[in-house]
Amino acid sequence: MASVIYLPSILKMATVAESVAGWLFTVGSFFFLVADLMEWNHYRPACLSSRLCGGTWNLGFNFILSATGSLFYLLGSIYFIPSVANLFYG
Repeated sequence: MASVIYLPSILKMATVAESVAGWLFTVGSFFFLVADLMEWNHYRPACLSSRLCGGTWNLGFNFILSATGSLFYLLGSIYFIPSVANLFYG
C-alpha cells in the first residue's frame, strides 16, 4: 500500500500521501521486527536446552541477523515520514 502511494502520479495528488506512506512503511517495518523477535523467542528455549541448533550457533546467529536487519529496516523507514526527515534535512 505504501509503495503504491510513492508512485509519482499518485504523489502529485496530495502532500498528505507522503505522510501516510511514511507511516505505513514505519508500522509495517515495526511488525517485521516484532515477528522476528517473536520467532527468536519461540525457538530460544529449545535452542539453549537441546541440539536443535545443530550443536552450533547457526540458528541463533540467523535469528540475530534477521532481527538486526529488521531493526535497520525500521530505522530507515522512519526517515520516510516527512516530519522526521525535515528534522534532519530541513
